[in-house]
Amino acid sequence: MIADDVLGADDDRRRLVAALRNAIEQELTPKQRAAILGELREMPFDQIVELLGTSRSAGYKMLHAARRALKQRLHEAGITGADIQNGFI
Repeated sequence: MIADDVLGADDDRRRLVAALRNAIEQELTPKQRAAILGELREMPFDQIVELLGTSRSAGYKMLHAARRALKQRLHEAGITGADIQNGFI
């Protein structure tokens, strides 16, 4: 019985990762993509904006727009915040 639960969790996690990867590739501009991937790699914000060659203010706006686009895309795919939290606990 435990094996079924684990397999179900793995399937859910794969679905979440696939939806996130798809959203990153299709919804974001190259700079937004680089900024989000920097965040996922836990890079300091100042390092991200330096690599992108942009100001802090523009970096905040870019990341906000990227997060909003990803949230919308995941919502459209039927993935909730609770799904994401449960998938990676």
